[in-house]
Amino acid sequence: MSVILRVLLLEDSEKDAKQILDELEKGGYIVTSERVDTLILMTAELEQKTWDLVLADYSASRYSALDALTIFGETGLDIPFIVIAKQEDEQLAVEAMQKGAQDYVIKDNLVRLLPAVQRELRETEIRAAHRRADETIRYQAYHDALTRLPNRALFIDRLQQTILAADRKTVNVSLMLLDLNNFKGANDTLGHHAGDILLQQLASRLRASVRQSDTVARMDGVEFAILVNGIDHHKTLSAARKILDMVEKPYLVNVNQFVLSASMGIAFFPENGTTVDTLIRHADTALQAAKENQGGFVLYRTDQKQKSGKKIALTSELYQAIANDELTLNFQPKVDFKTAEIYGVETLVRWNHSEYGFVSPEEFIPLAEQTEVIQDLTLWVLKNALEQHRRWSEQGIHLKMAVNLSIKNLMDPSCHCKILKLIDDFNVEPNVLELELTETTMMSDPAAALRKMEQLTERGINFSVDDFGTGYSSLSYLKRLPVKVLKVDKSFLQDIIRDEHDAVIVRATIDLAHNLGLKIVAEGIEDRATWDLLQILRCDMAQGYYVSRPLLAENLVAWMENYDEFKCEHALS
Repeated sequence: MSVILRVLLLEDSEKDAKQILDELEKGGYIVTSERVDTLILMTAELEQKTWDLVLADYSASRYSALDALTIFGETGLDIPFIVIAKQEDEQLAVEAMQKGAQDYVIKDNLVRLLPAVQRELRETEIRAAHRRADETIRYQAYHDALTRLPNRALFIDRLQQTILAADRKTVNVSLMLLDLNNFKGANDTLGHHAGDILLQQLASRLRASVRQSDTVARMDGVEFAILVNGIDHHKTLSAARKILDMVEKPYLVNVNQFVLSASMGIAFFPENGTTVDTLIRHADTALQAAKENQGGFVLYRTDQKQKSGKKIALTSELYQAIANDELTLNFQPKVDFKTAEIYGVETLVRWNHSEYGFVSPEEFIPLAEQTEVIQDLTLWVLKNALEQHRRWSEQGIHLKMAVNLSIKNLMDPSCHCKILKLIDDFNVEPNVLELELTETTMMSDPAAALRKMEQLTERGINFSVDDFGTGYSSLSYLKRLPVKVLKVDKSFLQDIIRDEHDAVIVRATIDLAHNLGLKIVAEGIEDRATWDLLQILRCDMAQGYYVSRPLLAENLVAWMENYDEFKCEHALS
């Protein structure tokens, strides 16, 4: 099929221009062109129209191709610019290439023109594809995949910038944290997919309830943040009522009607804090008070600090639970897409509290990360994971063990020594251990992260990037890190069968990883259709409920004994 080629031709000879265009048409292009013979006309055409290619005669009575290259370079356009000269001159060719030309062709011998154009068009398309992929990854780094709202990282950055601007202009800033009270009931009643639709509808309502200059973000799960500036407290409270009223109107999901209720905590700058951390902490304290009131909104007050006592108590009790071995480990299998062989397991910590019952990791791990308890928690997990590996090895079961590291673990000066000592204590091979780090953890201090990782990889320990795509890491920097595996975050897989956008992102991530010599793990696989699609996309490893839920050690062994049927059905022939 012929390709339309839009050519801007800087040429003062109509005859020469026709020869050049004829040569392109011989190559199968349908050429649309414009011939100009001054730099002013060239500049106007570049500004007003879209071009695929610029061809310029090296020298003419009214311009110089070198001057044209200078002007072209200032436009920032990424399209091929090829110089065509009347005679072969190595010095002229060098000057043209130094100024930014992609190639240099001789008029009396246009045989090189078509290959040069084809090559440069291909290179331009490759660069454009890389830019699109990078822009997609950058967007995903700062936006929630489900709702398309800004995520926590972008919200914190905007809050910081708003505070700085408000401090200079003495402008009021209001921070609202909103949490849904009964979303679990919606999920249990309607199912997870319908729950996702519900959250998307909620996100649309939140955006519609504030001004375009305000920011709405999804912070985590069913917690949202709203940043409003430039209005007084009275108008802020009116806005809060409007938002809650809009949130609590009925939703229609798959012909089912559902009503949500919400709680909101509000903190003001500068009365309730002058830093990002203080404002968020105080808005969260007010939010907890609102939840205790069964909904509505609450303004932050100093005496509300006392009501956050449960978190403090829970953190203290977590420390005791670690010391007294009151935690348990679950193991979730990871399997190879080609062979369906069991590759290894991810180690997951669980806490059954004597008073509160099962405490979700999503609740107690963030508490641990805010304190030094995370150091003890991670070491406890590592110790018990390696001990379990030794027991399995004695039974003839050999699995790689993946354990998560936090930023505080990685920045601990003695981190590598502690990990290596545990490996020696349990007499296991270092390559048995795979340490999972999030992008945020690695990129918070890339140089320091690289040093720590190198100290451990020198001993044979492997690293993987967890939740890949939810943070932003330069692919060029990622290539420098001693990482062997990327784990695609489950948020990209939840709707991959129906959402072409998610499918494109996952395909691009897999291709980029393979080009860097990395393996890809897809986590959160919940059905056969998702498995089959990822298998087609050449994903390397699978993890998720479709394969197995996280299991206690003894239950995992029993599961493995009955695994052959799954393996036979899913392995590629």
